[in-house]
Order: sequence, then structure tokens, then C-alpha cells
Amino acid sequence: MMNLRLFYKRKINIYAIILILAFSFINISVLAFDSRPDLKIESYILPNDIVEGDEVEFIVKIKNIVNEETGEFADISNNTEIVVVLYIDGKVENINSSLEGLEVNESVYINLNWIATLGSQSQRDVRIEVNPSFIPNRIPESRYVNNFRLDTIVVEEKGPELTITNIDIPTEIIVNQSTTITATIKNNG
Repeated sequence: MMNLRLFYKRKINIYAIILILAFSFINISVLAFDSRPDLKIESYILPNDIVEGDEVEFIVKIKNIVNEETGEFADISNNTEIVVVLYIDGKVENINSSLEGLEVNESVYINLNWIATLGSQSQRDVRIEVNPSFIPNRIPESRYVNNFRLDTIVVEEKGPELTITNIDIPTEIIVNQSTTITATIKNNG
């Protein structure tokens, strides 16, 4: 009986050694799922003192990060379009992109432009989004919850810009008598 136990114990040890050797030759990375990038709007610059009619530039910094929850990461290759969208009050106002590619922990700047208009109020809701869902060749990411930022801007109404283009003053003005002075004023606003 003792020999039989010893036999099975040795047999189990031999199987364990064989399994360890077998797994040491298998490329574990082949078994892993394909990693995906995680794009994030790291920062953006909102302009100040916006007046109706101004050309406004939003400078957006996009970063390809390691997903803190899963540890997943991947580079984005050149010629893969990274798209950024500017929404004002829920309406798409500008779309721009980069084809430079983006390695993990690297950033790219993408600028968005908009001609400022007044809304129903002077305060306007701004949404900036990278890799939005409506893009046909959307980059598959490990998560999308960090792909947008919300903010507000204030657009001031443009006031009149009056310029005096001509003044006609009589050469002789007499005290206590009415005098007519003619001015031509142009509204450039």
C-alpha cells in the first residue's frame, strides 16, 4: 500500500514538472487580449473676453494614457485619425483632427476655431470631445468616459463702432446766431 502511494505521489510530481516546462515555452502574450488606447482631453485653453463676431480658438491637448482601472494601453499608429469636436450649446461647430499617431503617455495639440455668435443668453455651453461616437472610423478604446470636457464661455454683444468720416464747419461763426455743423458718421459695427 505504501508503494502505491509513493507511486501516485511521484506520478503527480512528474505531471507538475511537465506542465511547468510546457507553460514555460508558451508565449503568454499570445493568450492576452489586444490592448486598446485610452484617449483623454488632458487640458484645453478657453479664450477670454469674447465679443460677437470674434474668431475664437480653442487649444485642446489630447493624451493617450494607461487605463488606471485595467492597466490596458496601446499606441495609435500614424495615419490613424484622432478627431476632436467642438459643440456650442449642443450643436457641432467645428471638427479637426490629427494623423500624427500617438504613443502611450504622449500628447498632441489640436486646435478648434469658431466665429462667436450670440445665443439666447450671453453664456454659452461648450463641450469638447475626442474620438466621438458618430465618427465612422472611431478608434476602439479601453474606455470612453474621459473623452469629453464641459465648460461655459460668455459672449458679449458687439457694440456699435462709430467713426466720424467728415465734418463741415462754416468758416465764419457769429456769436448768438445759429450755426449748422454737418458731420458724416459711419457705423462699422
